[in-house]
Amino acid sequence: MQKDMQLQLAIHVGELEDRLVQRLNQVVSVVPPSQERGKKNVTYNQNEVPSASSRDESDTNVTQDLSACAGRLEISDKRKRGPKPVFEDPSPLMEQPAKRTLIREILKPIKLTGRLTRSKSKKAGGSLTPTSAKKKIATPLSKRCTPTRKRTPLVSATVDTSLERLRYLDNVLRELKDLNAMELQRICREENIPYDKKIDGIFDIVDYRTERAFIAATAEAEYITISDDVSTQPKEIATTVG
Repeated sequence: MQKDMQLQLAIHVGELEDRLVQRLNQVVSVVPPSQERGKKNVTYNQNEVPSASSRDESDTNVTQDLSACAGRLEISDKRKRGPKPVFEDPSPLMEQPAKRTLIREILKPIKLTGRLTRSKSKKAGGSLTPTSAKKKIATPLSKRCTPTRKRTPLVSATVDTSLERLRYLDNVLRELKDLNAMELQRICREENIPYDKKIDGIFDIVDYRTERAFIAATAEAEYITISDDVSTQPKEIATTVG
């Protein structure tokens, strides 16, 4: 069976090839032998080829025609110019100051002070030793005067109260910042404080509590003088309470 199929296929393929060749011969015509491929030789007639003299004459004719056309051209609207400016007095010449060359200053030698100079005396080592300009002289103990009274520095009560006030205010702010609006409203009702907003209510509560806690705060200073003698009490004590 397989051999029969192969023979039939070969016969059909051969018939198809024959048909294709016939079809191609009908479509494609055979090229005649007279038409050669490639470049062709062109022949010129002697009458048609222009000479050099004729070319020159044609060029001159063209230039003459162009020059004649250009000569007939005219400018109808010229540019209007105003009157020339008239200067009454000539402008003065520019005068520049004379050039001055910088004079080099002579450097003066630096005067050495006593601290920079060295003494000519040599020690055992043989090296020069620097000398001091001034020597410090210690005062004797007998001439030293001791103060009889000592004055204490300024002791103010306002500093302590202000610090305590700030600390108290900071603590109250830390307590109130975590509360919600309902709790703040309750605190304002208990302390008879008008409640508008949360932040304003917090500051109103803080101000009210600090004023209530520091009503009797003093804002005056104390001046105390202390004598050298320990056995005796201080002579002058000035205290003012506002």
